Formats: sequence, C-alpha cells, structure tokens
Amino acid sequence: MFKKISFSLLIAIFGFALPSKAQIPSGGNNIISPVVENHYFYNGEEIGEVTEVSVSGQPFSKAIKVKTTGFPIDSWGTQLQFTEIGGLNTDDVVLVVFWGRVTQSIQETGEGFVNVVIENNSTYDKQITQTVSLTNEWKEYYTPFIVTETLAQNQLGSAFHLGYGNQTIEIAQVQIINYQNSRTIEELPKTKVTYAGSEENAPWRIEAANRIEQYRKGDIQVTITDNIGLKIEGANVTITMLDHEFGFGSAIGAQDFLDNEQFRDTALALFNEFTIENALKWQSYQWSNVKTRARNTVDLMKSYDKRIRGHVLVWPSFRYNPEYLKDYQNNPIQLRTEINNHITELVTEFEGDLLDWDVMNEPYTNYEFMDILGYEEMSSWFKQTRAIDSKAKLFINDYSILSAGGLDVNHQDAYYNTIERIDNEGGNIEGVGMQGHFSTQLTPITKIYSILDQFSSLNKSIKITEFDIDLTDQDIQHDYTRDFMTIVFSHPSVDAFIMWGFWAGKHWKPDAALYNLDWTPRKHLYAYKDLVFKEWWTPTVTATSDDFGQVTTRGFLGKYEIRSEFENEIIIDTVQVSNNSSNNEFAIKHNVTITGNQNGLSNLQVLYPNPTSGIIKFNNELDFTLITSQGHLVEQSKNTFVDLSERISGVYFLIIDEVHYKVVKQ
Repeated sequence: MFKKISFSLLIAIFGFALPSKAQIPSGGNNIISPVVENHYFYNGEEIGEVTEVSVSGQPFSKAIKVKTTGFPIDSWGTQLQFTEIGGLNTDDVVLVVFWGRVTQSIQETGEGFVNVVIENNSTYDKQITQTVSLTNEWKEYYTPFIVTETLAQNQLGSAFHLGYGNQTIEIAQVQIINYQNSRTIEELPKTKVTYAGSEENAPWRIEAANRIEQYRKGDIQVTITDNIGLKIEGANVTITMLDHEFGFGSAIGAQDFLDNEQFRDTALALFNEFTIENALKWQSYQWSNVKTRARNTVDLMKSYDKRIRGHVLVWPSFRYNPEYLKDYQNNPIQLRTEINNHITELVTEFEGDLLDWDVMNEPYTNYEFMDILGYEEMSSWFKQTRAIDSKAKLFINDYSILSAGGLDVNHQDAYYNTIERIDNEGGNIEGVGMQGHFSTQLTPITKIYSILDQFSSLNKSIKITEFDIDLTDQDIQHDYTRDFMTIVFSHPSVDAFIMWGFWAGKHWKPDAALYNLDWTPRKHLYAYKDLVFKEWWTPTVTATSDDFGQVTTRGFLGKYEIRSEFENEIIIDTVQVSNNSSNNEFAIKHNVTITGNQNGLSNLQVLYPNPTSGIIKFNNELDFTLITSQGHLVEQSKNTFVDLSERISGVYFLIIDEVHYKVVKQ
C-alpha cells in the first residue's frame, strides 16, 4: 500500500499565481483544483519528502519541492496526485501545462524527470503518459492530447510520477485545461521532445566514429595468381560489398511475409536478420495452421539467405501462454512436463534453422512459472534447448534496460543478476537481448553506452531485439534513431539492431513504423537507410593488381564479392570479411599459366622437392638467381649446383640462363 501524505500546509500555491508568460490559448477550463491542500504525494517506500518553497523572478511566487532519496520499484511508486473537479469526454482536446525545474540529480546529464499521467483510475488505461525532462532553469512545459475514453470526474486519475531515483525537482502552476471541441490539438502549444547528446558537436560522436573504425571495419587483401601460384600483375579486380556482418533486422509477421508481396520485398531489401514476431510464441504455435505457417516462413526466409531469430520458448507467466496451462497452477509436475514438451517440440522442429533462440522472455515482470517450479528452472530451460540444438545462440530477453530514460535501475540490476544466476547454475546464456521501446522519454546517448558497457562485462553477445520509437515528431524520431543506431553500432559487444516492425499496417505502435499505412516513408526510414547502406557501406573498389598480384582496401565487416578478370577469364568468389584481420587475406586463382615477363618469370616447372636431396646440380657451371614468389632476391651466383635443403618452406623461383623454374619447398 502507498502512504498518502496531504499537503494541508501548502495553501493555494497555484491560486495566487501571476499570469503566465506563455501563450496558453483561451477557451478552456482547468479540471483540477488549484489549491495545494488538495494534492497528495504517494510515497509507499518513504524515500522522499515534499515541501513548499518561495520563488522569485517567475510568474508565480510559490512552488512544490519534491526531493526523492531513492528508487521505488516502479516510477509510479512515488507520485503527486491531483484532485479533479471535472471529467473528460471522448474527443475532448486537452492541454497539461506546468512549470518545473531540477535542482539536484544523479543523472550524468543533470536532468530531472516527471511522467505526466492521465488515466482511468480503476483500469489504469492511459489517456496520456509522457515523460518530461526538466533542466535546471525554470521552464513552462506543455503536453496536449485528445481524449479517447469518456471519464467522469470520479473515474479520472491525474498524477505526476516521480520515481526516477535521487533527484530534487520543483513544480508550479499545474493545470489540466479541457478545451472540449473549441480548439484543435494543432492550436495548442507542445514542448518539443529532446534528449541529451542530440547536439551536432556532442563529444560522443567522435568517440563512436573511432570505435566504428576500429571494431566494424577490417583490412582486405586480395592476391591474384595463375594456376600454379605465380602472382599476376595487371588483373582487373572489383571488390563489392554484399551484406553486413552486423545484424540489421526487424520482427516479421509470418503470414505477411508469405502473402504480402510488397511487405516481403521491402523487408528483404532493408534487412538481413528477421525475428518471427508471433508464430513461434506458444500461445500461437499450439494451433496446427500456425505451425505450418511458421515452417513455411522459416523455409522461405532461408531461401533468401536471411538470418532468423526464434522468439520465444518460455514467457514465464500464464497470460502469454495457452489457457489450459492454468489448470496446472497447483500441479508443478505437470506444468514442468508441459513446458519441457513444448521446448522439445519447437526446438526439434527448427533445429539448425535458426541463428538465435530467445529461450526466456521478460523474467523481471513474468515470474509465475518460477514461483511454482522454482527459480532454478530457468537454467534448465537453457540446458534443454542446448541439448537439442547445438548451433543456435541462446538468448534471454527483457525490456526497460535501455529505455525508460535508462533510469529503471531495479530492472537493470535484476536482469544482470538473473543472467549471472542462470550461468552459475549451468544454463550458459550466450546472448543478452535488450528490447529498446522508446516514446517521449528518450534515454541520453551516453547513458545507452554506459548500460551496454555494464552488461558487456558478462562477456556475451548483446542484441537490440525490439527497437521502436513511438513519436509523432518525425524530426526527433529521425535524429534519435540515427544516434541510437550509431552508439550501439559503435559498441564492440553489440551484434545486431532489430526493429519491432517497419510498416504501420502491421505494427503495434503505428507511429513508430518506418512506413505509414500507405507505404509512404517516415523520416527515420532515411536515418536507417543512410547509415546501413551509405555511411556504413563499403563503396565498390575497382583496381588492378600490383606487381605482387595484390589489391588492398579497407571495408566494413561482412560478405563481399571479389571479381578478377585476366586474359579474358573472369573468376568470381564470395568471401566473408571478419574482425580477425588474419582471415581477411583472399586468393583468386586463374586457370591460366602466365607467359612472357611476369615478375621476370616464365616457362615455369615444378622442380622440387627432389626425391634424393635438396641439391639441384647443373651439367655445366651456370649463372643462377633464386628469388621469392614476391620477387625478392635470395641468392645470385655462378655455380654447378643450388642447395635448397636449408631453405625455409615457401615458393621460390630459380632462374637459370633465363629459363625460369618454380620451386615449391614444403
């Protein structure tokens, strides 16, 4: 239970406010009481205090000071509630307006946070929930919205949620103004959503660029030879990037991928990695037609050489699973059997087909199965999956790790500890999934990196598994998508960036999609494409091989096509450039023997090793020259023999009276 503390000492702070400097449109009615004694502070864990403070130099003389001294379990665990004096009707146009500033914060950006919430006080369905970032200067904030549900005065709940850790904020002149239909939402002022790190000259940008150069690119060396290994000078070589090693993907509906040609073609053009959105979830997969659809979808994705993530084997609460499982709430033996049978069926069906499995989803808020079976059951799910499929990487997945302003420390710590626990019990998690659902509360860019750094100490692959940004402001949506992608791409522990959908026609948050319902693009589509296919894409390299038969370049890690043309013969090879530079040396061998002068060598024969010794004898005293395959001089003299027995392994060329021999020393 929350402890309700009345502010009877704070008399009429709002009632005596001077006129606001902001241009708030006329014609509306404030539906909350302006008297402070009718406001309440909920502080269930007693980790804060509220006082009245005097203010000078502003359009008001009093404010509420809220000092929070810890993290509640949830942001709503500490809140100010207001007393409503009116209700709302569907389609009413409403403006929430208040003044605020932060005077103390533990955030590296110095921000303070207030989450503006208007909801049904019994169902908690939200009319609006928008987190506002406060600075250290007094500022007026505006949040307009359109009502979607009629709520009488006694059904309405209005509050500021303040559970964001140690911070001291000051709030003044709060109003919830209902214009009904006398104004449009476009006529109302709106505070622009922003985030720390958005500045063009923010220092993190240079640091990220340097890490991308270090971790996401590699040197590429191509050597062109003839059919006996001699280096070819003058071959026409083209190096073309085909795909990223890094995963850029999206959740995909199985039926849409199978049946909607525009959906499928767009997905194939944009992404190299897919998550099956719902068809592999137990609640869906229990039906035979969904099983067939899932199988067909995976097969079709594989035919296009796409990487596929399985989502999800165990979502450990009853509400996300088949209804019949509730029959076993008091029968742990049967519940365990049902879960294990499900894992066996699903993993066996797709053994070898999937890149990853999300073995467990959202354990912080979904723990009914563990409460019944014991928390050691989590590790058994990972062990069972690994016993069946030796190839798929095994992930855990959760939300509110990178999102929520990066402030959900309780969730972050519990996730970290859960991963360690499963590992200690032999579950051997290989990947950490971080969902990344964003709206108005945009986590500072440097905070994103510090959280990734914290989890990188677990020495596991990290993937952004469910990114979206639900905003109507397309400029901020574009910029944050660009900056978020940049910071995660720059972190060496992150292997993929997966969106949770891309088309408004099949997206749980239509405003978050890259494409509107009519397939017109939203601005953040261009942020995505500019990064993936321009800034982070290696331009095609066209060059001729040098006198060592080589072409060298540097490019982003991924799949490349190498095309070599020499003497009307074209050889094409596909290679993988990895972050291990020793593996990025590729040889293209033409089916020709070089004639004429190629590094001074021609008329080549394999002469060595000799079955009797390493000494080549001549009938007469002859001039000879011994050079390496790169043309470097090893020995040059006049003698009746050449002793190769002490030469190191490799390929040499022996030149005797202008006749050239290839010597292979093994």
